[in-house]
Amino acid sequence: MNKGEIIIGFAYVFFGIYLIASPVLGEASLALVLASLFLFEGIFDIAIFLRLRAIEGSSWVLRDGIVTLILALMSYMQWLSTAAWALGVLVSVSLITSGLTCVMLSLATHKVMAAGPEEKQRDDSSAEEYWKIHS
Repeated sequence: MNKGEIIIGFAYVFFGIYLIASPVLGEASLALVLASLFLFEGIFDIAIFLRLRAIEGSSWVLRDGIVTLILALMSYMQWLSTAAWALGVLVSVSLITSGLTCVMLSLATHKVMAAGPEEKQRDDSSAEEYWKIHS
């Protein structure tokens, strides 16, 4: 377990407790919490990319981080007026980009693993670290 997982874990616990403590605020509160989680996730994904950038397919992690940050900023900028519809849209877009990232990085990893021994000589410890974090 690394520091990033611990930070994300604490963020989820903190925001979960906040939602339980403030149920009256309902959708607006949930939209704000979701925006905060997207902000943390986007920053975390970009930091992961910086460690994985030598690996083929790692640009998908950067794209995921950027899209997630944009979703967080959009939600923060208009969170009261968009609370009713934003939850579904933001979660859907985040799931799609995260799913595409996992698929594309998996395909790239499979391609490297299927290559000959000369390709496997590269340092793939970053890819192993990514999968430890996201599994």
